Amino acid sequence: MLMQDARPSQAVAASDRRSQPLTMPTADQIRAARALLRLSAAQLARMAGVAASTVARCEAGTGIPTVGIRTLQKIQQALEDAGIEFTRENAGGGPGVRLRRR
Repeated sequence: MLMQDARPSQAVAASDRRSQPLTMPTADQIRAARALLRLSAAQLARMAGVAASTVARCEAGTGIPTVGIRTLQKIQQALEDAGIEFTRENAGGGPGVRLRRR
């Protein structure tokens, strides 16, 4: 069984659903998450295994960053591993981030 990910051309096996984000983080969410954690772009880049220029590019725009899906997943996973919880858009407002209770 396959499910479609954020980009229609990439299908993800059903067994991988747990590791796949249901929605991709926006540039605003990445910026906010990094600020909550008091990380520099270089620190986040090291944690995610991407270039600092990639983090900067992800944060520079609006909406979902125009980088490869795997790159975005690495950044999201690094932030989640550091204690960030991504929240979805709901009736109370747009998508956001918060620190997860430990």
